[in-house]
Amino acid sequence: EVANSTPDRYVPIPFDKAEPRYYFWDRFYPYLDYLVESAAHIRLQEVNISYNMPSRCLSKIGINSLQIYAQGNNLCTWVKNKYKEDSEYPLGTAKPQAAYTFGLRFDF
Repeated sequence: EVANSTPDRYVPIPFDKAEPRYYFWDRFYPYLDYLVESAAHIRLQEVNISYNMPSRCLSKIGINSLQIYAQGNNLCTWVKNKYKEDSEYPLGTAKPQAAYTFGLRFDF
């Protein structure tokens, strides 16, 4: 069916009866709406969580302050397009891997 149909039925070619040879086709086709897709996305790039232990609990073991922390980078991305493609990292490119850091910070 596609081979026997007119081209503008499947690809919206800008057609003007005064210009049937499409001299300026290269100027129109990049802007056709079927080539445009949403780039909307939400990216969770960094999350930090920390907890300072109460000093009354720490004084018994000789520590002035103790902080427990966790950090996550490049955790996830939600995209809103039908191809599930990330606009910053197109198909075929390497996306950053998630990284996690956990630690203790204390003072005697």
